[in-house]
Amino acid sequence: MGQHMLNEGHVTAWLSCFDSTADEKMRLAECLVDLFLDGISSDYYPHEDWQAIFGVAMSETRTPQPTSMRIGDLVFCCWCELYRNRRFTKHALLNAILQHRLPRSFKVWVEEALAGKLHWSAYLQALAARDAWERVPWDYLSLSKLAQASSAPSFPAAPASSALLRKKLQVVWIKVPQDPFADHTCASAVKQDLLVQRPATWSVMQDFVARSRWIRFRCELLLLLGENIALYAEPSKSHYPSGDLRIRKNPAATLLNFGKDVSSMEAICGKALLVRPDGTDLLKETVEKACFFIDLLYELSESQEGIQLSPNQSIREEQIEKMRQEWRQTVHMAAASWPAYQVGDALNQDGTLKTDRPAVPHSGSEELPADHAEPPEMSAPVAGSVPLSHPLPLRNQLATTFKLVRLKFSRNPTPFHECLQRCKELDACRGALADAGFQWRLHSGAYIFVPVDMHAAVQDQIEEEGLILGPADVLVSEELEGAVTGAICCLPRKHKVNVESRQASTLPAQQSDLTAQEDPFPIKIERTFIHVKIPSSLRTEPSEGPRTASSTDADARALPNPRSYVKPRCL
Repeated sequence: MGQHMLNEGHVTAWLSCFDSTADEKMRLAECLVDLFLDGISSDYYPHEDWQAIFGVAMSETRTPQPTSMRIGDLVFCCWCELYRNRRFTKHALLNAILQHRLPRSFKVWVEEALAGKLHWSAYLQALAARDAWERVPWDYLSLSKLAQASSAPSFPAAPASSALLRKKLQVVWIKVPQDPFADHTCASAVKQDLLVQRPATWSVMQDFVARSRWIRFRCELLLLLGENIALYAEPSKSHYPSGDLRIRKNPAATLLNFGKDVSSMEAICGKALLVRPDGTDLLKETVEKACFFIDLLYELSESQEGIQLSPNQSIREEQIEKMRQEWRQTVHMAAASWPAYQVGDALNQDGTLKTDRPAVPHSGSEELPADHAEPPEMSAPVAGSVPLSHPLPLRNQLATTFKLVRLKFSRNPTPFHECLQRCKELDACRGALADAGFQWRLHSGAYIFVPVDMHAAVQDQIEEEGLILGPADVLVSEELEGAVTGAICCLPRKHKVNVESRQASTLPAQQSDLTAQEDPFPIKIERTFIHVKIPSSLRTEPSEGPRTASSTDADARALPNPRSYVKPRCL
């Protein structure tokens, strides 16, 4: 493995990790320089065949940040910058390669980068990758910049509470498969039982990560899905193209580090640790669900990479930029489908769920963990619930107006979704909507609990007003509002889920031909009693003149009431 160090103002490097003749080095050097010069205009990255000249993986990264530079970027950017500024000739560059030494003008480029005149992250990342920045004979300010910017993300700081520091939380380990040529997908880790859930304390994990010098990988897609999961593993030793998975040692961890851009991925070679940085439990079921979902997205990315590009350079760039924009939209649509995703579902090419069936309550008596809010299967009825063909209340069929309430909650953790998906008071509404072919979970992640005949009116209202809904929004009828708020109030206080805002609106009800006719007997439902107003069969008396208070007053023969007589007071 090659090394980089600074010595007396110039950079020395071991450019070869194998024995080569002078002719071979000259040939490789000439090809490499030509490749670099072509890359100035075409932005082409050097092929891995030329990495042997430097003895290091030119695409190896130091940190998993989205803007992290590669060692190949260092050589490519620096040498192209020097050549563009005519600070040395092609002959000087060839001599630098043959003599295993970079020219002195390279130090000038670094000084300008530190002065803010050039982008210097490329050089700093390479120095950090070889732990050589401590040997830089520059002033303390420059050294501090390098040390601060090149520090790899460490394990999160310990919680403020000592009780949380000693509390055991659930984490998931990803083991390395025994067969390196097995099925290299995330789902294979589930099938081979490579996911292990274990309890651990915060301090133990912090010490382990620091002692093992593991770094944190961003897992951009998991963050975009709303899953606060961090992946820790040893720094990647090599980098491979996105399509070559045969030589990866831990494909599940590699694919879980899936980013928004799939042009390249960092290969994770050893065992990995998955943990929630906020100190909450991470269960194995959640990771398994994420594994199957990541596989679907990876298949979509491979289908997009298989598109034939035009040989024309300008058209090719336009096609690539269009593919990138389409992929970003696909990722965002897939993120919106994540809350409603179930293991076994498929994704459309645009990232939406293929299945149109809504999620309905889980059938088993076994409670799912709070971390796993996977919507249950539709075919499984809940014990004690109302059948799907249960008719709606009569008032919903005869009412002329309908009051809709929009509840926006402060947070939407996994127990929040599980509560709304399994609340018994909402079983009848969910069952009726599912029986009618409607979804009670919108594509935006919002919930809708309204009568069947009002579902279309609510959808029209959303489109007309352009409502922007999210997973924390619930559209509910006024009658079911109490069931929703009551269920959410039963959540533990640690989740901090409260009603952030409440908006009510009145919508016209959609009436059928039978209910649209004027009914002479209006029906009103109050609580659990039905009141039917029927005209009286008695003779209606005129509103003017004296009224009969009782039958005794109407009888002239009746004596006056002695209690109504007041004896006069004697003065």
